[in-house]
Amino acid sequence: MGFIWLNCLSSNQVIMQKLFTSLVLFLFFHSLSFAQGDTDYTLQLKSGDQKLPPNISDFNPDKETLESNSQGGKLYLLAQFFQIPTEDQKQKLTLDLGVKFLEYIPKNAFIITIPTQNSISGLMGNGIRYLNFIPEKIKIHEELLFLTNVPDYARRGNNVVINVSVFSNADAKSIISLLNQKGVKNATQRPNTKTFTAEVVFENIKNIAGIPAVQWIEPGGRKEEINNYAGVATHRDNVLNNILGRNLRGQGICGGVGDGGFVRPHLDFGTRLININPAT
Repeated sequence: MGFIWLNCLSSNQVIMQKLFTSLVLFLFFHSLSFAQGDTDYTLQLKSGDQKLPPNISDFNPDKETLESNSQGGKLYLLAQFFQIPTEDQKQKLTLDLGVKFLEYIPKNAFIITIPTQNSISGLMGNGIRYLNFIPEKIKIHEELLFLTNVPDYARRGNNVVINVSVFSNADAKSIISLLNQKGVKNATQRPNTKTFTAEVVFENIKNIAGIPAVQWIEPGGRKEEINNYAGVATHRDNVLNNILGRNLRGQGICGGVGDGGFVRPHLDFGTRLININPAT
């Protein structure tokens, strides 16, 4: 006569076993969701989000395409990495291939330039998943995609006033020349900026976006207005100089402003600037 010994679990042990199993499953699916999140390469652009499929093994433009997308001896490219490169990795690309990192775009993407004489194939194997010339449509404000969307303040008869921003390493004189070649009128550079204002036939906006060094095009022509008083109310600073509030009026007080750009043309400062030190 044989005996079978059964390991009988108490009710508490059964409950604990179920809880443990549930915890393991929860952690598994939670970690899976994180892993999936890490592979989300959606670009967050001014013109809207965009998903880019990996193409690094297929990107091989011919000589004619390279020449048509070259400006000032440089190719302007959109490069998306599997992971944001470290400073050492970026430095290596700069030393080996002359790559310049101009602008970061979430997620894991940069606008880069590479000298025209250097081979794009050298970029492969450096953690890049997507590489291409910058699409024209992501350079254009949504109000300039269709003629019916153009705001009234930007209309000048049959023309549209636009503000054209270019990348920091672009040459201003060459930009003016290229804009004139695209049929713009009254192209002028804003002082101390890389932004140009011009009038153009609506149909030519896409051609201007095709200039490699162009970063962004938006409607122009809006009248600039001092917004000191509106800004005070917006930021709720009006409580400072209110008798019922702080009663702080700033009389006899000098303030300092640190800015990455040039502050003199700022409309809100008016004639109140008393000292400028560009070295600080």
